[in-house]
Amino acid sequence: MVILTAQQMKQAEKTASQRELSYLQMMDNAGSRAASQMIKEFPQQVEGKTVVLCGNGNNGGDGLVVARRLVQKGYSVSVLLVNGAPQTVSAMEMESKLKEYAVSVVDAQSQWSFAKKMLEESTLIVDGVFGTGFHGQLPSHIREMFSYINRMNKTVVALDLPSGVTADDGKVANDTLHCAATVAFHAYKYAHLLYPARELCGTVTVADIGIPFEEEAFPFVVDLNFVAPFLKRPSDNTHKGTFGTATLMVGSYGMAGAATFAVQSCLRCGVGLAKPILSEDVYPLVASAAPEGVYQVYSKIESAGKVAELCKQGNACLVGCGSGKTPFVRDVLLELINTCSAPLVIDADGINSLCSHIHRVKERTAQTVLTPHPGEMARLIGKSVEYVQENRIQVASAFAREYGVVVVLKGAGTVIADPFGHLAISLAGNSGLSKGGSGDVLAGMITSFLAQGIPAFEGACIGVWLHGRAGEMASKNLSRRGMLPTDVINTLPLLFSEMETE
Repeated sequence: MVILTAQQMKQAEKTASQRELSYLQMMDNAGSRAASQMIKEFPQQVEGKTVVLCGNGNNGGDGLVVARRLVQKGYSVSVLLVNGAPQTVSAMEMESKLKEYAVSVVDAQSQWSFAKKMLEESTLIVDGVFGTGFHGQLPSHIREMFSYINRMNKTVVALDLPSGVTADDGKVANDTLHCAATVAFHAYKYAHLLYPARELCGTVTVADIGIPFEEEAFPFVVDLNFVAPFLKRPSDNTHKGTFGTATLMVGSYGMAGAATFAVQSCLRCGVGLAKPILSEDVYPLVASAAPEGVYQVYSKIESAGKVAELCKQGNACLVGCGSGKTPFVRDVLLELINTCSAPLVIDADGINSLCSHIHRVKERTAQTVLTPHPGEMARLIGKSVEYVQENRIQVASAFAREYGVVVVLKGAGTVIADPFGHLAISLAGNSGLSKGGSGDVLAGMITSFLAQGIPAFEGACIGVWLHGRAGEMASKNLSRRGMLPTDVINTLPLLFSEMETE
């Protein structure tokens, strides 16, 4: 599902209106789909009393449609006009249609005491005040109302966006409503995916309101529909060479676990052959935990050039995952940047070792994937972690373009960007993945898919989504608190068995 800015959404509506889908029909479609979603998602609350908060613009018009559709189905509904009477042509038309039904419409400002009583008695509140048109701060009278609603802990559903959220950057005004769900119209907006707004949106459902999608390379949310075509059940007429070879220069003294996670996850994602390249002090530990690997062992006196040659013996190579931040790791990476024609995944200590020489990745013509967490990304660009977190999409996109790499900026809502302007966000995953070793699992997964011939951007998207989805599945049985990276790895076969198609 694509992601649009507020301006792109306006353009989509304008284009649709020029192709005989009127603004009035789009509004009716939006409110109708939202009403149906509320009945489906909150059946008990809808059976009680619903109060629809309507602004004076088109988001309020959507709310008036919701009120009409719920009343038509026999539900009890009232409307609170938060900013006075509707002011747009479409919203005024929807107000006129609502007058045909016995719906109480109250001006919240002039009848605040009565409005408070309505809110107190409600079982469901619908937020149709601002939608994507909001910016700045909420007016004082709306802040007072929203603060009152938040204190009551009512079930709130937002139309397109919670009022008080800025559509394009996810910033949140004081006293913005805390919503249990949001019905997004036509497409995701960035605020549905970015914190802090994402936390206030609740469960987001995208509703089709009749606008056709243009054939453009919009940013998108990675989902099963994107991933599934790459995971068709393999033919029986195959051998290990069919599924590629991955080399992994991972681990160091004290970090055998990171190497083990990367090797195990790489194997679990279907690579034909995993060839870990390990120092002699960690080899016994990793090999005993992942005996399916074909190990290459090097001594402390081995040259970086020799180890780099071992790394080039595959269809994709991973460097990092507990390798240590050392001049040796840096030298191996610089050699690979200059001479390796296979896709290269650089994670964790690989990134940290290369940090002061990161400009060298611009020299690579082969595919390169960097998988930084926010702290590593901050070091790469010389900014604070706070800056990275507040500008995740812009940071990942700009770095990918400048350095010619695929960036996987990890975190809640992992961002995947490539040098050509493609951008994706994954919503899969949960806090159970916030543990040491999770990044090593992800790096091994991405490397596996690249070794199997999937292009870097697509392989990164697939790895990120599967990693998150496996985390969700693992947490159902083990809890977010109790699950470990090994549980995610062990869940992968179950996930693949559900997804593989003929």
